[in-house]
Order: sequence, then structure tokens, then C-alpha cells
Amino acid sequence: MAYSINVRDRAITLRARGYSLKEITSQLGAVKSTVATVVNESKFHPCVHLHEYHSLEMQLDFWSKVTNIDKRQFIRPYIKGHTAKRKREGYQGCISIRYYDADLARRLTATAKAYLGA
Repeated sequence: MAYSINVRDRAITLRARGYSLKEITSQLGAVKSTVATVVNESKFHPCVHLHEYHSLEMQLDFWSKVTNIDKRQFIRPYIKGHTAKRKREGYQGCISIRYYDADLARRLTATAKAYLGA
């Protein structure tokens, strides 16, 4: 069964927000194997944003476990300098997840141009 671009885009968005494949299939009414092929997880490339007092290896382990994304897919982390004003104990930093897909980028650009009249 072919799914519309809207379903595909919604599946990608939900997965990027951390939804499991089971949750996505439930929300979209799609088959799990189909959603797994629509959301190509090898295209996820997380970037961890840390302070210089963080242990990079510990934070990569933490975020890899939380996101269920292999550490090899993580790109170079962003390290923010420490101002020495405060150190937040237990703060794990934050993460942004990039999804590299040229076809999706072209479709989003075309949609934006159509709506924005560019």
C-alpha cells in the first residue's frame, strides 16, 4: 500500500520527536514494517550540545541510549564554554537531531515556495 507524502512526512516528524515505531503506527494507522522503511533511521544525525564540564563519552552514551541511535551516527558535538557562574548537577546537555534526505529537503523547499510565494 502506497502512503501519501503527508503520512510519510508525519512519520518522519513523529520519529524525530522521539516517538517509537509502535506509537507512530498507532497514530497513523500504518503497518510497522512500512513505517520502518519510511523513517530511515540511518539518516538521523544527532548533535549533542554540552558545556565544557561535561564528559563527552558519558553524554554520548546517555543520549545514544535515550534516542536509541547508534553513537557512530552522532556528529561532532557543540561545546559551550563554561562561564563558571554555575554548574548544573545532573544536567545532560541537550540534543538536536538532523535528518539528511535530499528528496525530503526538495519537497519541503517546494512546499515552502508554494505557500510563501517565493
